[in-house]
Amino acid sequence: MTRIPYAAALLAAALAFGAAPALGDSLQDAKEYLRQGQYDRALQAADGYLAGRPKSPDARLAKGAALAQLGRSAEAVQVYAALIRDYPALPEPRNNLAVLYASLGQYDKARAELEAALHTHPSYAAAYDNLGEIYTRMASLSYERALGNSKQPKAAPPSRLALMTDLPRAGDRNEPLRIALALPATAQPMAAPRPAATVVATAPAVPAAPAAAKPAPAAPAVPAPPAKPIVAAAAPAKPEPEKPAEKPAAKPQADESEALLQTVNDWAKAWSSQNVGAYLGHYGREFKPPKGESRGEWEKTRRARINAPKSIKVTVTAPKVKVEKDGTRASVTFHQGYEAGALVNATTKTLELVKVGKRWMIVEERIGR
Repeated sequence: MTRIPYAAALLAAALAFGAAPALGDSLQDAKEYLRQGQYDRALQAADGYLAGRPKSPDARLAKGAALAQLGRSAEAVQVYAALIRDYPALPEPRNNLAVLYASLGQYDKARAELEAALHTHPSYAAAYDNLGEIYTRMASLSYERALGNSKQPKAAPPSRLALMTDLPRAGDRNEPLRIALALPATAQPMAAPRPAATVVATAPAVPAAPAAAKPAPAAPAVPAPPAKPIVAAAAPAKPEPEKPAEKPAAKPQADESEALLQTVNDWAKAWSSQNVGAYLGHYGREFKPPKGESRGEWEKTRRARINAPKSIKVTVTAPKVKVEKDGTRASVTFHQGYEAGALVNATTKTLELVKVGKRWMIVEERIGR
């Protein structure tokens, strides 16, 4: 069966019914409502679009996210399960279904869905991040079961898994929109482990010491002949060889790791404080915009995106620094967290930097591992 391209199908529907523009608007509305946290309206807009396009993967993905945020997990599971049947190669529905399974405490199912998503898309960053969270939670529960010292598993710190609410367009290297879904600190349907029976080991009684028998009369001691004293001549002590004076340790080459980490932290701080000038000042002249656009277009886009939200929070965790032998080029790979209102994003990022004078400047940035 020949698949009709999405754009062609949309155009054909517009010519036939004249309804495509309205449907398109309702889908964009659904995504915008998700960004704003207005999940009731997002669900209404998605349903409005699906009335004319019931197979649309974008709209069904948005509908599932809205249902999940509204606490209607069972309905959201049905939406994602049907979406996987219709589009088995898409990793986003499997990722979202895994997040819902995790919120219900069904970690084995969540792990299976994330591993299936990574099987078809090995570099899918969201699935990697969520799978790490699932493994952490499963390990925590297993540890509590092994201890068996409480009726309820010890509560783990609350965590937030990423629901994907948009499909990436062809050629788009950026991560699609993510909305965080809180993962409960304790699993809901998982029965609490029974406390292990406490075994009190009693020490065996120590038998009383038997009464001491009367000692037999000792035989008279026979004096031994006096031993001749042995005079040992003390050998002259050999003088210890004089230790050579320790050479002062040579100063290692200047470690640039600290300077690189400070540069990355300053870059993230400028982004978080929405100081566009300081943010752009971290990029060198050789910087290559990720989509092949001109430097001017890229800066214009970045300025608009940084100024738009009311607040931004960017975090840098688990950085790994690699400095080239010549000491003029380096790379820093880290986990980047991004929050702006209801939008929560987490990914792996690598910054390539070159040393210009005494400063490290960014010349390239990549998303993913």
